[in-house]
Amino acid sequence: MDKNSGDLFVCGADPNLADCSLAPALERYTLGYFDDVPEEVLGDIPVMTRYLATFKALPQVLAYQQSKS
Repeated sequence: MDKNSGDLFVCGADPNLADCSLAPALERYTLGYFDDVPEEVLGDIPVMTRYLATFKALPQVLAYQQSKS
């Protein structure tokens, strides 16, 4: 996630296994899973908020979310 080079994901322009591990971990922070961690904790870190939104908007991630409902 190099904000200067235009990379969107951990290891470059395309998502990989590192992103599939990091994104769900970050999302847990926004869902209130941890005591004493406010759900808006990532709001202070715009690059992380953008990263998580970009990952969650991937067609594959959207299809997976739809298959669960």
